[in-house]
Amino acid sequence: MEGEAAQDLFDALQRKASAEIETAINNSVSDSTVANRLRALSQLNGGAEVLAVASQQLAGAPAAVAQAIAALQQAAEQISARMPEVNLYFDLSELRGYHYHTGLVFAALAPGHGQAVANGGRYDDIGEVFGRARPATGFNTDLKALLNYMPAAASQEEDGIFAPDAGDLSAQESLSLWKAVQALRADGERVVAGLSGQVATADCRRQLILQQGQWTVESI
Repeated sequence: MEGEAAQDLFDALQRKASAEIETAINNSVSDSTVANRLRALSQLNGGAEVLAVASQQLAGAPAAVAQAIAALQQAAEQISARMPEVNLYFDLSELRGYHYHTGLVFAALAPGHGQAVANGGRYDDIGEVFGRARPATGFNTDLKALLNYMPAAASQEEDGIFAPDAGDLSAQESLSLWKAVQALRADGERVVAGLSGQVATADCRRQLILQQGQWTVESI
């Protein structure tokens, strides 16, 4: 299958449109064995147990298929061992519009959030055009979505410490301010670094003040 027929099946699989998947297979796949595997593929989704089902239903497919299923099984085992609290869901017909991925693709979902907070995957050798082909994986995330997902108490915390902009300070004062900020953060404090001309933000009830060569925390 190639060309327009392959694109039609690709689109139908992306939308999980069962009737269109069946039509695309009937119109373009004459080999009954391949057709049955494609039908099975569109239904292979669920927990890690679906991978064992996939091994059975896709038995006899090209070696790359078995290798892909084995890679998913290995990923499932390692994730479950390291983070047993994470729920895993596999969709063997998941397809992305980007064609540079070379292996597993994933989405990170959070309870109560309707869309993925992160998407990523494997894209080995993509750096070859820059002179260095090597294994690679990565993801993108929506910072606004992550902020909205934070607990209200964390996102509305009003006990931060405001650190003034260091632009008007001497080199020694700037360095001592940086060290003071790092020490406070190491102690678990939330320190907001101010920009040029900025005054203390509303979520800061304290600020760093330079007194006699020492930075001290005072209430605002």
